[in-house]
Amino acid sequence: MSSNVRNPLLNYASNDEFYDALEEEFVKFQQEMSKKRLPMKFAMLAMLRRGNFARLVLDDNGSSIKFIPDYDTQEFSTDFKVMITHLVRVSSQYQFYYNVYEKDAEMMFAAELLDNTIVEELVLPPERLILCHNGVYDLEKRKYTDELRNQDGKRYFFSHRYNFDVKPLKELDAEKLKTIEAIHQKWSENNATKCEFIEMTLLGCLMGLDIKRQIVIEGSGGNGKSTFLNECKMLAGTSQYLDINLHDFDNDPIFSMIRPYHKLLAGDDLSVNWLMNATVSNRFKQLVMGTTQLINQKYKEPIPVVQRGMRIQLTNDFMRMMERGSVMEDRLLFLKWTGDNFREANETKEVKQMKSMIEDAFGTSLDALVDPLFKNDAQYSYYTHLVSWLLSRHKTLPVMQDFAKFAIAFKEELAAAIDAHKDSLDDFLDECELDGKFSQPRVFVSLLYQAYTQNLELTNPGAKPVRIQAFSKRVEERLIDLGYKRIARSKPKWAKFTDCNIREYVNGKAIDQLGQYDKYVSRINGLSITYENSNIIHCCAQLDEVQLITTINEMAAERGLTEIDIYSMNYTEFKEAYEEYVNQ
Repeated sequence: MSSNVRNPLLNYASNDEFYDALEEEFVKFQQEMSKKRLPMKFAMLAMLRRGNFARLVLDDNGSSIKFIPDYDTQEFSTDFKVMITHLVRVSSQYQFYYNVYEKDAEMMFAAELLDNTIVEELVLPPERLILCHNGVYDLEKRKYTDELRNQDGKRYFFSHRYNFDVKPLKELDAEKLKTIEAIHQKWSENNATKCEFIEMTLLGCLMGLDIKRQIVIEGSGGNGKSTFLNECKMLAGTSQYLDINLHDFDNDPIFSMIRPYHKLLAGDDLSVNWLMNATVSNRFKQLVMGTTQLINQKYKEPIPVVQRGMRIQLTNDFMRMMERGSVMEDRLLFLKWTGDNFREANETKEVKQMKSMIEDAFGTSLDALVDPLFKNDAQYSYYTHLVSWLLSRHKTLPVMQDFAKFAIAFKEELAAAIDAHKDSLDDFLDECELDGKFSQPRVFVSLLYQAYTQNLELTNPGAKPVRIQAFSKRVEERLIDLGYKRIARSKPKWAKFTDCNIREYVNGKAIDQLGQYDKYVSRINGLSITYENSNIIHCCAQLDEVQLITTINEMAAERGLTEIDIYSMNYTEFKEAYEEYVNQ
């Protein structure tokens, strides 16, 4: 924000002006207390009365975030160090009695904030309103506005002033507009759907649009996806985005930095072959759905975490997911980013021409133009042209349904990425489908888990199995997709052979032959989560118990096998052997 432009939410042009305005309050306190030197709490009270301290309410439960004005930067801060700076300066200027202790100051601040007569309660503005260099702009009505309050009279909280303005295209430089269009055409490889996605995503970041999905962009390095993300950051606003990767979601200090005014959560990279664990999956789902999560802090109030803007994660390699199925996939929007390499060592003649075109139009490189830490007149020109161009191309603002359309368009790419990054549990469940465990009328989760842990010991010794809770979730997702329904818990030992061949899980042994301390006994005798598919008919369903035993004995004799050998077969093997027996 330019130093000569006032934030409409702030009453002073600088911190010094704010400190000078406190003198009247201190004179009153001195007269009331008959003391010249006052305790520090009076400095706090005076600042709250005269300053633009605010609370942003998050939900109906009263969860809120406290904001401290920094008049030198003309922005709000959640960092209490800004408050300490104010107190130190005020203490020095007006000679207060006590030194500043951060812990005591923070407690006083929190207590005073409870008084709504002193501290203003702000609300987030609607997505259509943004604070530009020259005022508040209505993206929907396509004009500047003096609308600063909601219907209840509460002022809108603009945490960031953009270093650009929106102008009619006729007032802008035609070559610069042509250059911007060329950049985005290059990124999309002239693919109309991808081009529209890129443009809609940029507008979504500008609005802080909540699409109820996580965008994941996969691509090799040097092809422009990081530059695109920086462009998204700039449109979200430097104080309205947070650099955070999905793998940081199980790190409480980092995760608790998420704020409701963050228009964008931006992740620039994931570790190769990273697995989204249960903690990350749970937090990810709640965040996408807009649920407020409370993150505990030692000796402090829990921090409320909620965000209703865009979420973009870049990666060179797609993640593995512990939790799979439609529940997760419906919350992802995947794009495979391809195209020319923009790194000097690999750049083509076409890329060199593009770089030269950008330099000629804006006087600097694209990397400098989209750098969130960089701010000058060239950036003002670039983003004024970019935003004006985007709005001219899209007469209506993007909505959540637009991104649902993109998710469908890129669905096959997502499926391919997930299949290419399966974990050991995925492999096990695929194997279960192949060997017929999911082709029988009933499935017992406890037996599956036993088989899974044994399989993992054999195939990957030392690997840690997922917990039973996470395992059950993944199994449920798979079974529901296959037409199974969860029924009341039951004991596997009660199951008939034509419901589920329990003996397959115990190397073909009869249940009554298992010893008291056999490792399988507890699983078989205990209650288990159970799924049933009434549409599945076992190949021996028409046989009574005597006929079944006779058939199995004859099948064993014909093959030179024992009864136990037949019972230890998986269902796919058994069905094949049975059909061969019947057709003789």
